Amino acid sequence: MLLQIALALALAPTGPAPLAIQDAPVSPQEDAVGELFSAYHPNGAKAREGRIHRGRRIGRWQGWFDNGKQEYLGAYEDYQRVGYWIYWRDSGEKSFEGAYVDGIREGHWKEYWIAGGIAREGRLVRNLRNGEWKVYDDLERVREKITYLDGVEHGPYEDYNGEAKIRAGSYAHGLRSGKWTTWHLNGEKESEGLFENDLSSGEWTFYYDNGRTESVGSYDAEGLQSGKWIGYHRNGNKRFEGGFVAGTENGDWTRWWTNGQKQSQGKAKDGQWDGRWEAWNKDGTLDAELTGLYIDGEKVQ
Repeated sequence: MLLQIALALALAPTGPAPLAIQDAPVSPQEDAVGELFSAYHPNGAKAREGRIHRGRRIGRWQGWFDNGKQEYLGAYEDYQRVGYWIYWRDSGEKSFEGAYVDGIREGHWKEYWIAGGIAREGRLVRNLRNGEWKVYDDLERVREKITYLDGVEHGPYEDYNGEAKIRAGSYAHGLRSGKWTTWHLNGEKESEGLFENDLSSGEWTFYYDNGRTESVGSYDAEGLQSGKWIGYHRNGNKRFEGGFVAGTENGDWTRWWTNGQKQSQGKAKDGQWDGRWEAWNKDGTLDAELTGLYIDGEKVQ
């Protein structure tokens, strides 16, 4: 159920360059320990710099893109990233930031939009998302609230469009589960029902943006419409009543015009009119062209 954000969380970059500690990084070991090492891009610009002690990186390290913009700032201990790191894009904007413990991302991490502003933030436990994560739009308004357990959606979920909540429910081990509700942008409820194993299940109700019921019916274990469904026009008059089997119309069906006049009545088979059907115009007169005997959707008499 998720928004697709183009973020720069290419976490744990490989090669000789990782990032950074907040504004004034504090190395677990003094910068004076070890030998200062510098590497350069082919164009002569400095690529990275830090200290090496007994063949291992130690203390504060920082890197730069070949255009001179800072790429990362952070610290090492026993050749593992530790403490707070910050990463930037080659255009100069911050990309993401957070803390490492023994080379593993832990605690609160933030990701940023290319144009600036937080895009996503939340807690990591051994590199995996846990607890509530928030996703923001480019105006830094909350777009989603997603609860994770060991990197998988598990728990409450909320989706927003601007200031309006448009969807809410919960996940169980990455699958939608339990009660879910959606809303129209005007705040009126749009739908409500249950999910089981990421499939619609049991009775669902759908609504127009004027608050009136649009349709009511149930879903089977495969997430397909099943049993009797009833639909309504926006003015509240009944629109249809009929049965479904495995998502297709079957059995007795009746439809009505918006003014309440009956529109058609008969039996359906695998989604097709089958048997004797009668149809009426909006004024209540018989529609002779549609009225007749049908076989598999074809009028034969």
